[in-house]
Amino acid sequence: MINSLEDIEKFVSDKSFKKILIICGRNSFYTSGAEKFFKNLLITKEKILFYKNSEIPIFGELVEIINNVRKFKPDLILAVGGGTVIDYAKIANVVNIMPDLKNLIINYNFPFKNKFTKLAVIPTTAGSGAEVTSNAVIYVDGIKHSFESELLLPDNFFLVPEFLISAPSKVKASAGFDAI
Repeated sequence: MINSLEDIEKFVSDKSFKKILIICGRNSFYTSGAEKFFKNLLITKEKILFYKNSEIPIFGELVEIINNVRKFKPDLILAVGGGTVIDYAKIANVVNIMPDLKNLIINYNFPFKNKFTKLAVIPTTAGSGAEVTSNAVIYVDGIKHSFESELLLPDNFFLVPEFLISAPSKVKASAGFDAI
C-alpha cells in the first residue's frame, strides 16, 4: 500500500486530534523531510516532539516516553521513524509506569490491558514491517525482550515514498538487507 502526503494531511487534520505526541529520531525526522512537512500541518494542533536518543529501544528512554504520554494526554501518538521509534510508540501506548515495570518486562509478564490513545505510524526506513506487526522489543540492562499483543498493532500506518527516498545510503542498504 502506498500512501501520499495528502493522505497523512487528511488524517492528521481530523478535528478530534487536538493534542499530538510525535515520537521520532532527530536526524531521520529532518533528513526524511517529515519535519518540514509536519511543521505547517500541525500549526493549529497542540504538540510535543520527543526525539529518541538511543539507536535501540532501551528501558530508560521508554519510561521518559510513557511519562510524556501520561502527562500530555495526546489524542494521537504519531511515530515517525525507524524500528526503535515504532517500538517505543507501540509499547508506550499500552503500558503504565509502575514500580515493578522493569521486573515485569524482565519476567516477560507485560501487563497489556488497553490502548491509551490512537497510534499512527509513518516509517522512514523500509524492510522490517514494524508498522504492521503486533510485536515490539525493549532492551533492559542490555538484554532484548520481545513482546507480542494485538494491542501493539498501530491503528493506522502510512508508507510514504518521499520519506524513504531521502534516507542516507547506510539506512537504505540496511533496509534492503532487512527486506531480503
